[in-house]
Amino acid sequence: MKQENSIFLMLIIGLLFSCSSNDSNDPEISILEKNKLNIIGTWAITSSVIENGTGESELYECDLTERLKFKSNNMLDISEYVETNCSEFNEYSISYSITETHLNYDIYSQEIIELTTTKLKLIFIEDEIRYIETYKR
Repeated sequence: MKQENSIFLMLIIGLLFSCSSNDSNDPEISILEKNKLNIIGTWAITSSVIENGTGESELYECDLTERLKFKSNNMLDISEYVETNCSEFNEYSISYSITETHLNYDIYSQEIIELTTTKLKLIFIEDEIRYIETYKR
């Protein structure tokens, strides 16, 4: 009887250790789904760097007040000054789409370098110059 209990106990212990706490049964969120979730909210630009390493591009005081508000219904509210002297304020809404690698709105398709719950980094191309723009929530 002792031997049967020992075998039974070893079998139970073996089964417990052979079962892993693998999370593979949990559905993983795809990059696309993470991007769709992380983009929602209001973002403010913090820096703009010319990609080839020539340094920071000039951000005017007005640029720093720009806000991009991404909504879950794929609408983007933009609040920005359109003149460098902060004389003309503009607010408008446009639709956007997001993929695993790009953010698309208006005529722009920007490559996503980084997108977390607090940081957004995009490559923005204007007049054949590539800028890396960083936004924070």
